[in-house]
Amino acid sequence: QSPKVVIIEPSDGVIKEGEWFTLKCLYKSKFVKANWYKNSYYEDKVSGIAVSETGGFYQCQRDDWWRYHTRSERLEVVTIASDETLTVQFRSRTLLLGETSVLKCSRYPWASERDPTFFWYRNNSLIEGKHEPEYTIAKARFSDGANYRCERKVGFRKWISRDVSIIVRVPVAGVTLTNRANKTEILIGSRLVLECELSRGTGPSFQWYFQQEAFNNASGNYNFSSDRSELAIESFQSQHQGRYQCGAINRAPGGAIFNVTSNFIDLTVPAQAHSAEMAVLIVPLFLILSLLILLPIKLRNRKQGG
Repeated sequence: QSPKVVIIEPSDGVIKEGEWFTLKCLYKSKFVKANWYKNSYYEDKVSGIAVSETGGFYQCQRDDWWRYHTRSERLEVVTIASDETLTVQFRSRTLLLGETSVLKCSRYPWASERDPTFFWYRNNSLIEGKHEPEYTIAKARFSDGANYRCERKVGFRKWISRDVSIIVRVPVAGVTLTNRANKTEILIGSRLVLECELSRGTGPSFQWYFQQEAFNNASGNYNFSSDRSELAIESFQSQHQGRYQCGAINRAPGGAIFNVTSNFIDLTVPAQAHSAEMAVLIVPLFLILSLLILLPIKLRNRKQGG
């Protein structure tokens, strides 16, 4: 069994220039005393403050003077440069669904004898096969909205950019108005919830309409959910009868507005409930009118009797 080179410090295995690093030789689950080699040459510095020359291919070999041992497999140690001059350049952080955009890994003012290699990452995962200084997001999908960074490697040194967040905005489409009670005749005093359902769209704003006129403010009659996709009427009354509709709106990066409206839902109270409600109003009126008619007659009869 061959020994193995292990990065002990830092614990995440990412060696940054200017920070402490430690390599050890692991053999049969134990750290052993070893001879060290870097790029096939003897090396005695496997711990200390990392510098630009620290990177290379490291091997270890068990140090038993009475017998020869094979060297370990080579471990490539790449140091992360201390400067942060590498950046991701972009035209816009926000893309519209289907748009194409190019991210550029900025070049350095200094030249190198060796050609650099580039790496691109999306949400910390390497994008396979992308080793150019530019990365193209072609016909952006919603899943392309992510954090991107680039890395530039020259020899055993690597420069890492900061993350850039790209947002893919999807135009609103396919809005449907539904009644949670699944009926259009609503009993007086019952609770009603209407839902504005959107099939797709990022960051939508919802608009509500009653009798084809927009209304937004919550009142004693209406309540909205936090994202305004639901409208609740806590106690349905005859004045709530009518036509309801909702709409959804969002904007493209250039300021263009996308707007879609839903189907209509016409809500009424049952005929008998409406009749009962009318009766409640008519009976008191009838009693008042009866009193107004009877009162003069009684007064006249009283005068005649006197």
